[in-house]
Amino acid sequence: MLINELPDTLDDLALAASAGDVRSPGLHLSQIIRSIMRTMDPETYKEGPVNPLYTDPGFTFERVLEMAWSSRMADLFRPGEFELDGITGSPDYVDFRNGNVVLVESKMTEMSMKGCPTETKFKKWLWQIAGYCKMLDTRYARLHVLFLRGDYKAVRRAYKVYEIEWTPAELDHTWAMLVQHARDKGWLR
Repeated sequence: MLINELPDTLDDLALAASAGDVRSPGLHLSQIIRSIMRTMDPETYKEGPVNPLYTDPGFTFERVLEMAWSSRMADLFRPGEFELDGITGSPDYVDFRNGNVVLVESKMTEMSMKGCPTETKFKKWLWQIAGYCKMLDTRYARLHVLFLRGDYKAVRRAYKVYEIEWTPAELDHTWAMLVQHARDKGWLR
């Protein structure tokens, strides 16, 4: 038997999975949320580019879900970018089944599943989801999460799906907070 290890890396896999994804210039919702997180936890959310070792596996997970869903959910698709109040966002998916527009977001994380999605460590996800819901003019979302380390105790890995229904006031409040942070940073007028 002859075995050769090839030089492929996680970066190669992520690059193949994200082929065709081009982010437009301008202010993105993720930039605002990362800035807020940096003020809350500067040690974890340092200045500079995001480490692709953290983001690329998540993008790959999005593509795996997309492939799995595409064959059986015709009403679910990747919508591209949206803009509201000078802020751009790129929701993962939109689902039009059952008469409602439903935002569908996916996450892959090494954080413990304990307290998801309401504990403080998951706030950034809820802000993102609320921001996208505001951009899409919907109150409905589903969050798909692959917890790579489960609860760090009894559960090794877990896949959870959460349905979220926002009130209009919650969406307005979250959006106002995000816009105000962008204004405070000088990114918006």
